[in-house]
Amino acid sequence: MLFCVKLARIALILLTALGLALPGQALARANSQRRPHCSGAGVPQVALSPLNGAPAVPPGAQISFLGVPASALHEISVVGSRSGVHPGALHAYATAQGASFLPRSGFTAGERVEVHATVRFGGGCRTIASAFTVARPAQPVYEEPLEYPGTPGEMQHFESNEVKPPVLTVTQPAGAESAPGYLFATPYLGPGEHGPMIFESSGRLVWFHLLPPGLDAADFAPQSYEGQQALVWWQGSVNTLGFGLGEDVVMNDAYKVVAKIHAGNGLRADMHAIELTANGTAAILDAYEPVRIGAAAAEGQRSAPGAPSRVVLDGVVQEIDVKTGLVMWEWDSLGHVAFSASRQPPPKRRSKPFDYFHLDDVQSLSGGQLRVFARNAATVYTLNGRTGAVISRLREKEGVSRSTLGEGDSQTLSNGNELVYAPGANGFAEFDAAGNRVYEAQFPAGEASERVLREPWDGEPSGGPGIATKAAGTQTKVSVSWNGATDVSTWEVLSGLSPTSLSPVGTLSSSGFETSFSIPAEPYVEVIALDADGEILGESKIKEAVHE
Repeated sequence: MLFCVKLARIALILLTALGLALPGQALARANSQRRPHCSGAGVPQVALSPLNGAPAVPPGAQISFLGVPASALHEISVVGSRSGVHPGALHAYATAQGASFLPRSGFTAGERVEVHATVRFGGGCRTIASAFTVARPAQPVYEEPLEYPGTPGEMQHFESNEVKPPVLTVTQPAGAESAPGYLFATPYLGPGEHGPMIFESSGRLVWFHLLPPGLDAADFAPQSYEGQQALVWWQGSVNTLGFGLGEDVVMNDAYKVVAKIHAGNGLRADMHAIELTANGTAAILDAYEPVRIGAAAAEGQRSAPGAPSRVVLDGVVQEIDVKTGLVMWEWDSLGHVAFSASRQPPPKRRSKPFDYFHLDDVQSLSGGQLRVFARNAATVYTLNGRTGAVISRLREKEGVSRSTLGEGDSQTLSNGNELVYAPGANGFAEFDAAGNRVYEAQFPAGEASERVLREPWDGEPSGGPGIATKAAGTQTKVSVSWNGATDVSTWEVLSGLSPTSLSPVGTLSSSGFETSFSIPAEPYVEVIALDADGEILGESKIKEAVHE
């Protein structure tokens, strides 16, 4: 192998000398050592990841350069201690200045990889470098949590829409002290159908998105995508270790999917964090990487060659370029937080993954910093968002509440109130500044939602309202709903002997997700949605009355 690597290096040097090296192709380390001296004057700092010293980089990792245009990157050298020289291609980001180098083949588990590149910018140049160790991936078998089917009475039922989300019971109605906004949740274990859900403080449904069987949702909230309001959530499978394997979804205010965001470097997005950046074109997400390391090291003992290994869960943070799906930056817990920081002892069975960190949330801060919440380390870490260095640690005993660390989540609302959700109790409550409860509601027993948030939202669904009719004698019962519409004030009803001879028969105020009323029996019915000013928002299909 070493002989082959030397031959490959000599071949690349000869090709370069003859001017035959392909653009974007990785050069051997031997060639990079011949580079002329560079003066870094005027050259911006470049965030190079995997970060220097990273101990568990996925074998399929890309090399990310963030901070300069792709055209400023030259003489890229990627060499594995076992796999040798890695040719590849450079792909620019759509979001920010920078590019990812995608090796043509993956790295070898356990090897050390060295990366070198020259940055030429504004008349100056700088040599940058990183070295990391490739992880030994593990593939544990995950168990899905048990679901609680509940009873039909714990599910909502409608005539004009087939969705059946869980019932929400309000135990303390919202008053003048409660903050404005809709409530956002993702029920995924208890009775009813599962998916992202928006509802009023009264418990009335506003919008529900049914997910396919086997998929659950989490971390659901309105955000901004390309300057427009959007709904963002995670969807995938959740396991009994408390994390997920899936993807993140972006949907516009017409409830159309406009983007799906995946974790990079061979990982799958976790359920705990998805945040679009200020311009809405990059995303910060988290992932869990199961890796195999020496059991003694994970258990705080001295390792020995040939000693047993165990599976450890590495907490990973990535910044993703939404348009291209490229990884712009990556950080992982194993490279920055020791096992001794965990308050969670290793499982007695070494076959069970050791979740020493449990990454529970990631938040971007001003100045390019990140805040990482680690439940099992009972610590909130503030990171430099480019070097990955830990700037500060705030442990639970130093004033971090258990809810801040993910054991019950809280949100500071627009009026200063706090909305607190306790998953174990299936309920959530809002408290004013004095600690008085001003609102409380509860899902059915057995239900769970990763978070519950209160936020403003304005939905304008495409298509038209749904309608159901039942004719009995001289009356026809009409039920109408428009999943996701937030501006419907009244419904105007039209009926007639034929689809072309409809005339208005009255209007009725909207009374929640579904409004039902009776009209004199006619063969055909249509309903029009009106806003508070009487402007038409949408029209249902013309429906033939169904006789019971």
